[in-house]
Amino acid sequence: EVLNKMGVNLNVMMDNSDSKVAEIIIQGLTMGTIEMEKRINEYKDEVDKEIIKLAKKVLKFQEEAIEDMKDYL
Repeated sequence: EVLNKMGVNLNVMMDNSDSKVAEIIIQGLTMGTIEMEKRINEYKDEVDKEIIKLAKKVLKFQEEAIEDMKDYL
């Protein structure tokens, strides 16, 4: 986690253009989307349906945010 933050900080220090920041955000959102998909699939039969519903809302938000960030690339 700390190394990841350092990497993000270094990347932004080297290039803080809208395009580069959008790229970094997209990368983070993509990792979050993959992780959320895994967790939904892993726990879909084990947890309350409302939790899965909320997780799917978060997933949709992440996917929409990725699409929004593409405008800045």
